[in-house]
Amino acid sequence: MKKLKKIIRLLIALACIIYLVRFFYKNKDSLLLILKLDVPTIFFIIILTVSYFFIYSLRFQIVLEKCSSIRLNYIYLFKLLIQARFLNLVFSQMGNVYRGYKLKKDCNISYTRYISSFTSTLWMDTCFNLFFATTVILVLSPRFKIGYFIAWQTFLILALLISAVPVAVIFLMSKFKIKIKFLDWTHAKLTEVLSVTISNLRDTTYLLKFFSLGIIQLALTVLAHYILFKRFDLILNLPTLLVFYILLRLSIFISITPGNIGVQEIAYGFIAEQMGIGMAAGILVSVVARVLNFFIIILLGIILGGTSLLRRRKEFANLK
Repeated sequence: MKKLKKIIRLLIALACIIYLVRFFYKNKDSLLLILKLDVPTIFFIIILTVSYFFIYSLRFQIVLEKCSSIRLNYIYLFKLLIQARFLNLVFSQMGNVYRGYKLKKDCNISYTRYISSFTSTLWMDTCFNLFFATTVILVLSPRFKIGYFIAWQTFLILALLISAVPVAVIFLMSKFKIKIKFLDWTHAKLTEVLSVTISNLRDTTYLLKFFSLGIIQLALTVLAHYILFKRFDLILNLPTLLVFYILLRLSIFISITPGNIGVQEIAYGFIAEQMGIGMAAGILVSVVARVLNFFIIILLGIILGGTSLLRRRKEFANLK
C-alpha cells in the first residue's frame, strides 16, 4: 500500500506536469511574461523568502518550547529546520523523520511532543490565516468573489470546519474503547497530541507571540506575491493577494503530490482565471516562487551541512 500510494502520487504529479506543458504549448505567448523578471526582483524575493524562514523558525521554537517545556537554541533549531527541508527535497518525508530524531537525541524532546508541536503549528496557522483573511476581505471588499463563491464566506466556513477538527476527534475518541494493544497505544498518543494542542490555547501570551509572528509571515509572502504579479503587469489588491496566500497555506495542509508539484501550479492558475487575472500569470507566479524557494533551500542546506547528511541517508532511512 505504501508503494502504491507513492506511485499514485507520482502519476498525479506527472499528469499535472503534462497538463502544464500542454497549456503553455498552446499559449506560447504567455511564457514571454517570464522575461519581465529582472535581477533586482529576484534578489528581493530571495531576501523575503530567507526572512520568512527566520520568522518561521522563531515561531516553531515558541510552539516547541511550549509543548515540550524545554528551552531551545534558536540557531540550532534554524539549522535543523533548514536541514530537514533540504532532506525533504531529496527524499520525501526524510527531513521530517530526521528532525524528530535530532530533537529527541539532542534535546530530549519526545516524538509525541514533537508531533504535538508540528500539529499545533500547522493547525493554528491554518485557522489564523483563514480567520484573518475572512476579516480583512469582509472589511475591505465584502462582495469579492472567487468564481461564484463569496470569498469571505468561503474562508469562514473553512476556518470553522478546520477549527473544530481537534475537538471533534477528541470527542469521537472518548466514545470508543479500543482493546487491541497497538491501536490502544495509537489512540492514547493521538489523544495526547490533540489535548496538548487545545490546552495551549489558554495561554494568552503564547498566542499573542504566535499570531504576531504569523502576521509577519503573511506580510512577507503577500509582498512577494504582489511583486511577482506586478512584474507581470498585474496590480493586485489585498483581498486578491490573500486568496493566493490562503491557497498556498492550504496546499501545505493538504498534500496530494510530493511538494504538491503541479497541483499547486494548476490551483494557482485556476484561481487566477476565476478572478479574471489569467491562468498563465497564476501558474508562472507559483512556478517562480517554487524555483526560488528550491534554490534557497538547496543553497542554505549545503551551507548548513546538508551534503554530509546525504552521505548518511541509509541511517535516516532506517529511522522510518
